Amino acid sequence: MAWLKSSVSSRLYASPPQTRPAAIIERLTQRERTVGVMESLTGGLLAESLIAVAGASKCVSGGIIAYTEEAKSHFGVSPSLLAQYGPVSPQCAKAMAQCARRQFKTSIGLAATGFAGPSGGTAKAPVGTFFVAVDDGEKVDVRRRHLSSERTVVRQAVVELALTALWELLELG
Repeated sequence: MAWLKSSVSSRLYASPPQTRPAAIIERLTQRERTVGVMESLTGGLLAESLIAVAGASKCVSGGIIAYTEEAKSHFGVSPSLLAQYGPVSPQCAKAMAQCARRQFKTSIGLAATGFAGPSGGTAKAPVGTFFVAVDDGEKVDVRRRHLSSERTVVRQAVVELALTALWELLELG
């Protein structure tokens, strides 16, 4: 295990015998909390990871796939914020999480935005850059990562980071 810890730059989480999404759904249900999701580059994978768990309907209110700037704006992200910071920015991720919480009237909003590739990207946010945000109504935790990998791997990494942020908010680790 020591070699693994020295090779991995972030925390590892385990919740045997259940999956992380199952542990998250169980904790949300126990605490009578709900979550709404707004995602971009993941195209529904984030909401799917939660909804795949039996009993998710008790705490997952819904998800929005806001793939374009127009869609983000339609669901509440300020066009001026998008113009100033761009759709792949900590400001946009924060706004998306807040919008998800408001749109679904949930206690938690969860969001993901980024450039999965192979095209897109900017000097500040090259392809493989992504942000996730979780909003509990009191504070918003925004996380940035960059992963130089193929599109599918980047998208799955986004889901894992978002689940980690939610996991930590729920004090499961």
